[in-house]
Amino acid sequence: MLRHLQLRNIILVEYAEMTFVPSLNILSGESGAGKSAIMEALRLVLGERADNQLLRHGTDSGSVEAAFEISKGSSIPLLLREAGILHDSQEYLVISRELK
Repeated sequence: MLRHLQLRNIILVEYAEMTFVPSLNILSGESGAGKSAIMEALRLVLGERADNQLLRHGTDSGSVEAAFEISKGSSIPLLLREAGILHDSQEYLVISRELK
């Protein structure tokens, strides 16, 4: 489950940090409020191909970091080991992506 998301210089967003709770989380706002930037950030940390056009105008780099809670009994730690990815924590998986 997604617990935390941080964006820097993605689309129009200079910096944003969000914490999500186990219950219902709703993203709402007017046009231009940054909802699309949040969705693009999620796509990036989940492995979608990066496009430099996602960088905020006038910046050379941007980043996204997401923390996912790993539930007990999850197969995620095993999948990470099988993929050769070292992962110390049994509780959170942090994925970050940088655009340049």
